[in-house]
Amino acid sequence: MFSLSIINEEFEVKGDFKFHNKRIRLVQKYKLKYWDPYYCDKNNVQIIILGRPVLDLFEWSDCVYNEVSFVSKKLLGYYLSTNSISDFCNKLNGGFIIVVIDYKKDRMIIVRDRLGIYPGYVCNIEKENDFLFSTHSDILAKYTGNNELDTTSIAEFIEQGSVSHPYTFYSNIKSMDNASYIELNYPKNITFNNSYFSFEKINKIKGKVEAFNGLRSAIKNSIERRSHKFLGKSGVLLSGGGDSRVIVSNSLTQLKAFTVYHNKNYELGITKEITKKTKIEHLLIRLSSSSNIKSLQESSKFTGGMVSGGSASWYSLIDKSNLFDVDNLLTGDYADWLLKDIAFNTEKVRLFGRQIPLNRFSKYKDSFYAPFVKISGLNSKTENRKNNKYKDIKNNLTKLQVRRIIPLSNEYTSSSRLILQRFFPWDTIFSDNEIIDIVFSLSPKFKLNSVLYNKVLGDLCHDLSKINHANKRVPLNSSIFYSTFIQSMNILYSKFFRNSNSSVDILDGRIEYIINNKEIMNMFYNIPSEVKNILIDICGIDIFNLSLDELANYDNHLPVHVISFSNWYHSVYTSQIDV
Repeated sequence: MFSLSIINEEFEVKGDFKFHNKRIRLVQKYKLKYWDPYYCDKNNVQIIILGRPVLDLFEWSDCVYNEVSFVSKKLLGYYLSTNSISDFCNKLNGGFIIVVIDYKKDRMIIVRDRLGIYPGYVCNIEKENDFLFSTHSDILAKYTGNNELDTTSIAEFIEQGSVSHPYTFYSNIKSMDNASYIELNYPKNITFNNSYFSFEKINKIKGKVEAFNGLRSAIKNSIERRSHKFLGKSGVLLSGGGDSRVIVSNSLTQLKAFTVYHNKNYELGITKEITKKTKIEHLLIRLSSSSNIKSLQESSKFTGGMVSGGSASWYSLIDKSNLFDVDNLLTGDYADWLLKDIAFNTEKVRLFGRQIPLNRFSKYKDSFYAPFVKISGLNSKTENRKNNKYKDIKNNLTKLQVRRIIPLSNEYTSSSRLILQRFFPWDTIFSDNEIIDIVFSLSPKFKLNSVLYNKVLGDLCHDLSKINHANKRVPLNSSIFYSTFIQSMNILYSKFFRNSNSSVDILDGRIEYIINNKEIMNMFYNIPSEVKNILIDICGIDIFNLSLDELANYDNHLPVHVISFSNWYHSVYTSQIDV
């Protein structure tokens, strides 16, 4: 498991970097060596990178293929040539945690990416001698000597499947802000914690043409930065939607496509159609029927447990990592949160008294796309935290989107992304600074029903846009009116001629699917008594004494969240986390 930790330990592990009383421990192994640590003897500065920050295309002009620490040298050059730490940070592009040790100035700097894709956790931030950091909260907890649980965070997790920033399951461990840096300055005997980027300061785009051209250019440039020849053999996790299809259409090098599936379905056929048309290699990876259960049981050891194991769909790929014989694995992750309307409160438009698959904005409420388990005792424990987080921005949709989804490592479906970044040479095209600048310059109206994004995809995907979107079952370049009509007809058809339950993933399906799965319900009712007592106290009712019929009155995610938390608790308190 890839990780980066800064700990106080006398025992030295091979490969550790030392600074004062700190051990900086990097665990990361890519086939490509561009991001390996680099020490500049001339300036007495060290750079250590977790993740895969990108360069602009022209910066590769003097590279030798797989040159050790090439990217690290370039980024250290940013540091040495800029006038401030903030200026250095703003030159960094992509998802990462970066540590710079400046032995000459006797300081250490830790930088987290703009969107907070890579997590970072801190303890004792006020005291540089006691300061601890890790990209995995459970690793950090082993060094604090204080593992007191934060019951509000546990309540949040059971309620919504994630813990909001900056909190964790531990009272004394907090999440580092996205788009921030921490400076341990030993000469001044002080620790600085500063933001280097603000979403609110981005200039707003109002015109449709400017918005279209800006987003189109940003997505194309991001893909090119991540698919040039020096990045070796590149692959894409290909679905039947548009987020990954656009990568296939705009890559600078020929990709190898990977499609992960459980059963043969319509989406699998769409991916085959895409790869047949583009003549690229296509590897189908079929997961067993028990893979979702295994993900639910085991993923918390690698994710830190603060996001639902029900979304850890890539966990089973860890055992199949040998199939991914690529140097560079790309995905379209986070497009849904950034460019679609799922981070807003919406409701369906009604036509002749009936709902149609078209959204409009609605009034603020705590629940939105993410799960929301309604148990009064549980909800009362999270009320103050939610009010403090949203009280001043409930009617400001742009700020609300930022506050709800960022840092992205905390959004409730991030288990899969954490698995990818901790075991694979992974990057998402939506981590790019150019895309970030465009996304948060857009009015929310451009994100409603994904109108702008769909139009850009239709243009960028060229001939592939004529192939149906697997879920919408219309070509990518379809108008919103045609798409709405076809989706309405499909919904109507399925009510009469199909089993509407047949393609639902058991961990994301309706409550009936959860409670009728004997394996899931056995796990739910038989979690350890110690965990039961914690959750009964937090919920204010004995949820384990509820019958299946009574349980069906609650959100379908309740059993999944309970099992996820129980598995995390077990993994931590039986010392299964490798340091």
